[in-house]
Amino acid sequence: MAFEANPDITLQLLRFMNSGYLDLTTKIRSIAHAITLLGKRPLKQWLLLIAFSKSESAHGGFNSPLITLAQSRAKLMAELMRKFSDANIDPHEAALVGIISLVDVITETSIDVVLAELMVDESIERALLQHTGELGTLLELAIAMENFDITKANILLGNLKLSHENLEKALLESFKL
Repeated sequence: MAFEANPDITLQLLRFMNSGYLDLTTKIRSIAHAITLLGKRPLKQWLLLIAFSKSESAHGGFNSPLITLAQSRAKLMAELMRKFSDANIDPHEAALVGIISLVDVITETSIDVVLAELMVDESIERALLQHTGELGTLLELAIAMENFDITKANILLGNLKLSHENLEKALLESFKL
């Protein structure tokens, strides 16, 4: 999904949805879920606004290394769930966690403040705040790989019942942004 490859746009979408434009009572579980809640017409209007917006330049825009890291993290997490896992994790939920996982650094705002602004599912909040649950373990694995912490990655692979081969294939896919 194109949104998963663009964390800036995803974050702006989530902010837009929680801005009062919609009277949301449902917590968002994935980008696809957010788009469904928003609807086709408001989505088109919002995308037109984004196309002419210059707000991306405040944090380095789409060329920021943090944005690139969020993109590859989201893609790795989604690839692992999409192709190799027996876990009950939706790949889009995994991608959303990967994207939001760096939002505090990108926006220079506490993750607690950001999550209070974004209405996301509790499992996503737990994964981001406490690194618990399958999504949290998956996030920990992505971070371990970024930090070249092979010992920790091996433990997490075992917890997620993933093989080294699966991880290697997903890593290769995640670099194809």
